[in-house]
Amino acid sequence: MDEVCFVQAPLWDVAARGPAAYPNNTAFVHEFTTNLLTTSFPNMRPQQVQVMAMPLISCLTLAFYSS
Repeated sequence: MDEVCFVQAPLWDVAARGPAAYPNNTAFVHEFTTNLLTTSFPNMRPQQVQVMAMPLISCLTLAFYSS
């Protein structure tokens, strides 16, 4: 799926991770959200968090781009 990103500047710390750390802001937000959920719910395995995060990110992306 081709994504149109309204925010062109990287959302991550480019000085710390470099400009090529993520292919786009969506990838960064996905990893950030997954890490946040993993640390917030230590009783869940990373695979469970991935299963929970994918639809959440997709839903948020769809809502953002359709508004």
